[in-house]
Amino acid sequence: MAGSSVNFQPVKSAAHAVSHVSRDVVPSYLLPEDKTYGTIVVLDDKGEVSSTLEAKMALASRQALREKNYSPIWEGVLNLRRPEQGEDAAAYRKECTGVVREWCKQYENLSGHKVLRADVHLDEGHIENGEALLNAHAHVIADRTNEKGRVITVDAPKLRKVQDMTAKVTGLERGKNSIATKLKHLPHQAYKYLAEQGRLETQQAVVEVEESKRKALGIHVEHARSDRK
Repeated sequence: MAGSSVNFQPVKSAAHAVSHVSRDVVPSYLLPEDKTYGTIVVLDDKGEVSSTLEAKMALASRQALREKNYSPIWEGVLNLRRPEQGEDAAAYRKECTGVVREWCKQYENLSGHKVLRADVHLDEGHIENGEALLNAHAHVIADRTNEKGRVITVDAPKLRKVQDMTAKVTGLERGKNSIATKLKHLPHQAYKYLAEQGRLETQQAVVEVEESKRKALGIHVEHARSDRK
């Protein structure tokens, strides 16, 4: 069972981010149809991700724009519990929806950020001994800036509160700091890479990804840099 965690990475392309979370572009690594619980649109942005990114980039300071990976919007990937064998699919999907809605509400209160879109993905994982081990998670896209386009800083203590809240809301064991574990969340590009290599059996596969790929991984909420733009 995965531990609780939420991991963020900057959104550089609204079209790319939304097409992935909405499944407009279907990945090649999804579970077979008879093994999947599908996806759930918890909050549809209705174009807000794209319009917000464009508007807030126009307000960004020169210093911010000089940062290679700067974006006023970031995307968080939230671990969810796997279903038990034989568990009712409808009840499980309803639970996941409720968990993500509650997480988004509490995240906005803790961070001051605005959630623009939220989707649950219950269609990823791998097959082990004929059974699907679900990689249950949600994608949450949020505007992390104020009305003037300046980043609303979330410092380390507040980030830890977000992780504490995440464990409480999801009901999963509090995740360990990624500095200690040397593990990071896999964005979907790296997930696809490992799936194609047949290396998704354990999280240890993450540390086997060459350093050039690891640099492209998302920002872990435990030690995310607090931007002051």
